[in-house]
Amino acid sequence: MYDQFAQRAVAFLSFEYWTRVPSKKTATAWPLGLSHRMQRRNRVEEVVMNVFTLPMALFLSVGAIALFSFVAVATWSDNRRREREAYYKSELLKRVSEMQTDNAVAVLREEERNALRRRLEGIKLGGMITAGVGIGLMVFLRALVADRPVYLVGLIPLLTAVALLAYSYILAPKD
Repeated sequence: MYDQFAQRAVAFLSFEYWTRVPSKKTATAWPLGLSHRMQRRNRVEEVVMNVFTLPMALFLSVGAIALFSFVAVATWSDNRRREREAYYKSELLKRVSEMQTDNAVAVLREEERNALRRRLEGIKLGGMITAGVGIGLMVFLRALVADRPVYLVGLIPLLTAVALLAYSYILAPKD
């Protein structure tokens, strides 16, 4: 009923098949033509492989489409937000400049200070998060592999965090 080779799912033909020397007694040409038994074996393997690869191919293709669709929509919405902010900022500056006072220059300076403060706070937050990742990685790797110094890999994000925090507290321009 079933061939003895039907239960073994193999993606490719065996190494022995490709490296064997063809006999002149066979009616099939090597390696293009296959005997009846090999054709039957290959058909069974192809069916087994197609059953397992089709769902995976569908999953990966749907996942890729979903990922890139999400990235496209996120980028589009972020660009729209930035465009609106630039429009509102230009309208504000237009109205303040029409008042014929020094408020326009003060508004621009205040916006620059706010942008600098937000950037420095973002760098500080990124440094603290990276330090936490480095420390957590060191603890995890130390518990996982105790006999080797693999945990020292955690120094990479930890030293990156030290550099971010040193820049934000010491080297960054102050108001």
